[in-house]
Amino acid sequence: MNYRKLGKTGVNISEISFGTEHLAKEDRDSVRELFKMAVDGGMNLIDLLPLVPEAIDSFGAAFHGIRKEFILAAHFGFTFQKGEYYKTRDPDLCEASFDDLLLRLRTDYIDILMFHWVDKELDYDEAFDRQGYLGLALRLKQEGKVRFLALSTHIAAMGMKTVRSGFMDAIMFPVNPAHDLLPGDISLELIWQKDTYRELSEEAMGPAEDRKEFYLACQESNVGLIAMKPYAGGLLLQEGNPIDHLRGRGLPPPWWHCAHTYTVPELRPVSTWGDHSPAGLPETGRARGCSGLCRGRRGRKRLQRHRCECPVEASKEMRLLRPLSSLSG
Repeated sequence: MNYRKLGKTGVNISEISFGTEHLAKEDRDSVRELFKMAVDGGMNLIDLLPLVPEAIDSFGAAFHGIRKEFILAAHFGFTFQKGEYYKTRDPDLCEASFDDLLLRLRTDYIDILMFHWVDKELDYDEAFDRQGYLGLALRLKQEGKVRFLALSTHIAAMGMKTVRSGFMDAIMFPVNPAHDLLPGDISLELIWQKDTYRELSEEAMGPAEDRKEFYLACQESNVGLIAMKPYAGGLLLQEGNPIDHLRGRGLPPPWWHCAHTYTVPELRPVSTWGDHSPAGLPETGRARGCSGLCRGRRGRKRLQRHRCECPVEASKEMRLLRPLSSLSG
């Protein structure tokens, strides 16, 4: 496994990291086994999404005795009410949820506190309230309960505002060759629909300018870029996916556009648009300035495949890019 700096934090994280989105229904022994496989394979960044309390308990058991051997990113800005997930920026609810998280994880600190899912202007304003949500996060950091601050978003404009705010050490953003064909402000619902890509004009086939500017802003400000959704939420693995559609129209590989447009030191042109094997994943981040990939894990076979193949076959390509930090989700 190769490791990369997470922006200005100075922390080294694995190029391939461990996402937990699909583990909510796994039993405690399965979670422990999957986590051990990840750590033994060199993955040291764990992205802990909003999971039901019982699932958090399972991770707490898996972390026992080895908490300092990995970097834990925990999403912040939600609670559970009557067993149902509830997104909130209320500082009292968030602090209670955070304290419960520490208790269940059997730890007294979180490495990366991830502002969860900030996609709208109003949500951004609430998240960056110095007297509320942001103030709470800064206090938790001052108290030593949090080491670094990060934010997750699907909207390039929100990512750009976050970079300019100066508060965040890292940003989690969907990085893949399908989403990069779309405007940075497109709705989350449309991103997952194949018709969205069929309707693209040939003129729209470069990397969307707002996304390109966001990637470069992260690089210039030394803000770590954690890439989620490298397979576009599975869209790139389906028959009739955006890549098949582009090939059918005889259009050039978007990777070529990206490689020539992004002014990243030592970046070479890449034409591996069709490579969606685990070994090809880092190419996605390599052309965007990412440091690594963090994918959701649905089971042992997928974890074994990504753990073994990605670092061995493709990680040396990712060393060419210094800013991109990790791939997630």
